[in-house]
Amino acid sequence: MCDAGHQLRVTSRCIREDLGLGQPPVAFDDLVKHPIVDAMRAKRAVETTSGKTVGADIGDRSLHHLGIGHDHRGATWWDAGSQVVWLCAYGLHRSGEADDAFQYFDQLIAEARIYPTEEDYQWLERDQAEGFALRVGPDAQRLLEVARGEPGQEIQGTVGGIPLGIYVDVIETLQETFVIFNLRETIDPNIHALILAGFYPGKGWDEWRYPQSLPHRLLAPGEFAYATLHE
Repeated sequence: MCDAGHQLRVTSRCIREDLGLGQPPVAFDDLVKHPIVDAMRAKRAVETTSGKTVGADIGDRSLHHLGIGHDHRGATWWDAGSQVVWLCAYGLHRSGEADDAFQYFDQLIAEARIYPTEEDYQWLERDQAEGFALRVGPDAQRLLEVARGEPGQEIQGTVGGIPLGIYVDVIETLQETFVIFNLRETIDPNIHALILAGFYPGKGWDEWRYPQSLPHRLLAPGEFAYATLHE
C-alpha cells in the first residue's frame, strides 16, 4: 500500500512465468527482492502511469513501460477501478532478438494473457479483507480516544478506510457512544458489526441500539447510526 492510497501488485501469471518466484500468493516483501519489482515500488508509488506505452495507446487500458538498468524491463497497468498498479509482465531487453522483452510483451498482448485475471482479483479481495480487519481495531480506538476527549462534539474520521462519524454523549456517570455511517459508503451489516467491535470488542451486537436521531442533530438522509451506553 502506497502513501498515495493505491496498491502495487504483481499478477499471478507474471509471478509464475516471468519472475519464477513460485506459486501465488507470494508476499510483496519477497517479490520486491527482484529488481523489476523494486523498480515498480520506486517509480509507481507516486506516478501510477509514466513513460512510453507498451503496445498501442488504448486509454485506460494502456500498459506502460517500466525499466531499470540496461536490461530489466516490465509492463505495468494502472487499474483505476481497483486503485492498483499491476506489474503485468517482465523480461530482459535483448534488442533485435526474438526473446526481447518487448517482443514478449507483444506476444502476451496478442494472446490476451497480459492483464490480471479472475485469480488476481480473488487474491486482491482476500488481501483487502485481511488488511481491513487488521486496521479496524487500531483505527477505531484512535478515533474513540479523540471523541472521548471532546464529548459533545461530533468527530469525523475513517475506520479501515471507511469514513464515519462518532459522538460521545456524557449522561451523569455514563457515556453513550454514537457511531454514524453514511450508507453511500457502506451498507453491509457485517462491515458495520466489525467496525462496532473495533470500538468496543467486549460488546455484543445486541448491546447496540438504532437511534432515530443524535443528541445534537437529526440524522441526515443516507445516514444510519448505532448507539451503546456504558460506564
